[in-house]
Amino acid sequence: MKKIQLFCIPYAGGKADMFDSLRDCLRDDIRLVSVEYSGHGTRAKSEFYQSFDEMTDDVASIINGQLDENAEIALFGYSMGSVVAFELLRRKLLIKTPIHLFIASHEAPGEHWESMEYCKLGDREFADMLMSFGGFEKIDDRMLTNRFFRNMIFNPIRADYNLIGSYTLKDESTVDIPVTMLYSHKDVPTESALKWQNRFSHKAEFIMMGDNHFFIRELYPQVAEIINERLK
Repeated sequence: MKKIQLFCIPYAGGKADMFDSLRDCLRDDIRLVSVEYSGHGTRAKSEFYQSFDEMTDDVASIINGQLDENAEIALFGYSMGSVVAFELLRRKLLIKTPIHLFIASHEAPGEHWESMEYCKLGDREFADMLMSFGGFEKIDDRMLTNRFFRNMIFNPIRADYNLIGSYTLKDESTVDIPVTMLYSHKDVPTESALKWQNRFSHKAEFIMMGDNHFFIRELYPQVAEIINERLK
């Protein structure tokens, strides 16, 4: 059986280790490879990206540098990572063409996202927004003045939302590979999720699951089951 490399791209502020639980539930022939954004996680000492294109170019370089010539590849982008994955394919930045694209928890490119406005919020309002998403149970004012919390967690998230706020879809070209979209209706309404179809030539598959933006944290076995099935 031919091996498959599943390259996983995190949400805004996310680190590569967010996919660790998923890894343990995948078939043996699927090798999960997590992407680490500059300025995040193990690359915390590196500079944040200055543009969405710079982030996409860097992710492409990471993936192309880890390709196994004997394996097929698939992509899984979560939230902001969904848009990064789409841009990788739209701009044809990868050496290999993925056999499947999985995207989750984000509105379609070319639409106006509420998250584009979040970069304009003050720290307190931005923290309240993160809590409403289910990312944090509590962010109090003391945490917002804590240097470690800001440098390791809060600032990377803000930097990523600055990138989201600057994103624009540059053309109406479509991507021609099979795609599965996972979403929570309480996070991305179905009518918004379905607009991803405009970005693909293939008929996209839409699967509703969970009750918040970060459903992968609890439902990773179900997410893995979907990936295992689609990559047979």
